[in-house]
Formats: sequence, structure tokens, C-alpha cells
Amino acid sequence: NSATLYADDGLAESDTSFQSGTVSMEIDNADLDTQSTLLGHTVSNGVKDNNAIFMADSSVSLNLTAKNNGSIKIYDNINGTSGYTVALDGDETGAIYLNNDIKNANVTLDNTNVYLGREDVFDQSLSLTTNSGTISMVNNSIGTMNVPEFNLVGNTNIAVDVDLANETMDRIDADNYYINNGAKLNVE
Repeated sequence: NSATLYADDGLAESDTSFQSGTVSMEIDNADLDTQSTLLGHTVSNGVKDNNAIFMADSSVSLNLTAKNNGSIKIYDNINGTSGYTVALDGDETGAIYLNNDIKNANVTLDNTNVYLGREDVFDQSLSLTTNSGTISMVNNSIGTMNVPEFNLVGNTNIAVDVDLANETMDRIDADNYYINNGAKLNVE
């Protein structure tokens, strides 16, 4: 298995294995045209699976940080051994675009903007915990985010598609919910 990170139109990092610790990717102080894009990596355990990132141990963490107008765009899955952590964070100007699944992870959102290419990006995750920030489900189609466990810990914004004619909108559904006292989910 291998992974290659391209930045500024060239190879930035390349690694063939990562089995313990924390992987951090921070995009800081970038203009609006600058982005970090991960695309086209595969992991094969008998079945080919397009993974931008594969976390081989449940004790490892992946931190994606977008700030100062930085953006991270991920088109393939993020996957790994069940129980690893994905932290999506940054500041109010950063953007993280997720266009495929995050599988087998406990995902946290802190103080950044996450744009979902599909409503079901978190469906195969273990949990989604929102401490702050914004999730945009806007993609010109009505759908449902089905998360096994949804934890609303702090005030979080959510942007949704709405079909006024049919009186429907994007929704969040979960097997288990936790809502911290005073935490709000603000629909935009």
C-alpha cells in the first residue's frame, strides 16, 4: 500500500506504510485557489477499495485541519481498522470537502466547514461528534445522513437542501443520539 500527497503542483510526501501514531494534514494561510487533493489510491484485501487514506490500526488518528482559507478535498474513501479517529478541524475560513465515505471511524468536527458531496458520507462511520463548526449537506438532492451514533456536544450549524413544493429536506438519522445540555443544531 502506498500514499502520495501532492501540494503546490508537486510531490510533497510519499509513504508506503504507516501503522502507529497520528497523521496530521494542515492547510494554512492558502488563497482560495490553493487546495490539497487526495485521489486515486487503493487498498486491496481481496477486494479493490479506493481509499485516499487507510488507517491500519484502531489506535491511530487522522487530523485534517483547514484554516486561513485553506481547503482539503478528498474524493476517495477514508477507511481503516474499526475504531480509529478522524478529527475535522480548523477555523471558520477553512473548508474540508468529503466526496466519499469515511468508514469504521469515530469522527469529530471542531470549528471548521465540512462540505459533503453526498448525504451518506458518514453512514459507515462508527460515530459523528460535533463540538462546533458547520456541516453542509447542500448538493441539490434531498437525502438522509444515517450515522450509527450522533453526538451534539456544542453549537453546530447545518446547511441542508429543501424542497418546498414537496415539503421535504435533508435529515440526520441515527441509531443513538447524545445532545449536550444547551447544545444547538442551527439549520441554515
